Amino acid sequence: MNNILSSFIGFIILFAWFSNIVLLYLVDRFLIKGRNNKTKLNKTSYRFLLSFSSCIFLIIASLILSNLIVTGTSFIIGITISYLFQIIGFLIISISGIKLSYEVIIFTCNKKKSKETINPININSIRKKIVKSICYFINGIGIYSVIVLLVPIEFFSPELAIVIPQISLFLIFIFILNTLIILKLTPRSYDDTKKSKFSFLRIKSIAKRKHFRQGILVMGILLSFIFSLPILSTPFSIIHAENEFRDVYGDNWRNFIPSNISRFFLESQFNIYNYFMGIPHKDCNIELDILYYEKNDTKLYLDVYYPKVSGESLPGNNSIIIKIHGGAWKVGDKGTGNTPIISKYLANQGYVVFDIQYGLMEFQNGGLDLTPEYVQGNFTLHDMVYQIGNFTKQLETTYASEYNGNLDSVFIMGGSAGGHLTSVIGLGYNDPYFSGNFSNAIKLKGIIPLYPPNSAEHYFNRFEFKDLIPGDPTTNPLAFKKFTPSNLVSLNDPPALIFQGTQDRLVPPINSEQIEKAIEGIGNDCIRLIFYFATHCNDMITNNNFAQIWLYYLERFLFLNR
Repeated sequence: MNNILSSFIGFIILFAWFSNIVLLYLVDRFLIKGRNNKTKLNKTSYRFLLSFSSCIFLIIASLILSNLIVTGTSFIIGITISYLFQIIGFLIISISGIKLSYEVIIFTCNKKKSKETINPININSIRKKIVKSICYFINGIGIYSVIVLLVPIEFFSPELAIVIPQISLFLIFIFILNTLIILKLTPRSYDDTKKSKFSFLRIKSIAKRKHFRQGILVMGILLSFIFSLPILSTPFSIIHAENEFRDVYGDNWRNFIPSNISRFFLESQFNIYNYFMGIPHKDCNIELDILYYEKNDTKLYLDVYYPKVSGESLPGNNSIIIKIHGGAWKVGDKGTGNTPIISKYLANQGYVVFDIQYGLMEFQNGGLDLTPEYVQGNFTLHDMVYQIGNFTKQLETTYASEYNGNLDSVFIMGGSAGGHLTSVIGLGYNDPYFSGNFSNAIKLKGIIPLYPPNSAEHYFNRFEFKDLIPGDPTTNPLAFKKFTPSNLVSLNDPPALIFQGTQDRLVPPINSEQIEKAIEGIGNDCIRLIFYFATHCNDMITNNNFAQIWLYYLERFLFLNR
């Protein structure tokens, strides 16, 4: 779809949603002098509030699901469910909005003058208690989420911190709607409290109830504003990215990308339509679960994504991308655990993407994640680098020719623990410490570490990671030095593109900053993209504003360096 048209549709959706919220608030004001508490408009507006909120959750679920599925039967089922959720969600919101608008028109045209005051919406006691409980629970989650977003303390609800910034635009609507529901259930006058046995919280004082309503309104506005910060920061992230690219490639860097190539790329850094609807899965060839490493009881597999047509006519020109998943060196997996939608996107542009497994340290996860048991063992960082290095040798002997990959143009890409391994391998490829680990036939053209840890002494001298490097910084100083990426930089290193969120409490920005300074300190190119209010793994849901900006500059970085 044309970028201008899709942006227009996206803004129409945004405008319609905000207009419905304004209409809902005005409806609540209209009902102060309505005819009776059974007014059809009253019921319609209440139902719309509940359906609007519920459908937003449905749309969020569809976007998350769309990013997790890879291919095959599960892909068809998953995509069908995902799109069905989206269609149902948007359809219900649209129909409910139209119905509400119609009822407002009818109510306004037929309204009779009356001094009778409307009671709060009349619903039975059980349902009211349920709605009341849900509203307060959502507000409580909102307050807690704000703390998680604004206070980047390590291990303080990291899972919640990962999700919140990626769905922030939806959260704005959720908390505005939640506020309107509470206000709708709250009586406005003293007489309401005395007459209605369903009066909310039994507030006996006009002043107290007025302050209560004002407090709820202020809380809703404040929560919605804070959740808008990740979206409002988008222009600043784009400005920073533009400055980074100009510093490396010059003021006219876009002139290095021919029009026949740029037509494959995202036309803008952020498109509101993609935020609502998601980035579609691109068409490419996919082969799953290819055994590439077998030693003793250890078996490691890879997935490969490659173009359906000759990559020579595409931006990638059959360049190879090695993707290394994250997971704190102890959990995680290829495929679902490593943004398969991005692998498809890049393969569709002519890149040959190898999404690989590597051995992980032992970890008793209690079945809370999908990490295959066969990849877990007493593996150290040396083992992980060796296994990935073994794959580079198989690229040389087998996989490059089998999938028409270009060994003269290879990129390594990974996030979190995968970002650390990407940095260690990419910057240490020619380091004598890792001599013999990697293929000499490969030419690295770039590394792409996302939120990469840096200091080995900080991370691997801790109890939970102490087995990843034998000994400690005193007894094994060389290993701790060599597994700190910033210590590995050399003049022969490829350029780097780094993703970093300012609110990342698991891998604070100081890590990527140290890597950037080390690379630029010897005169090499490093582009570090900063995403304000982003936390860890904020490229996971690819429709969000951070991931869109990231993808826009990623595809251009790859082309300019391939």
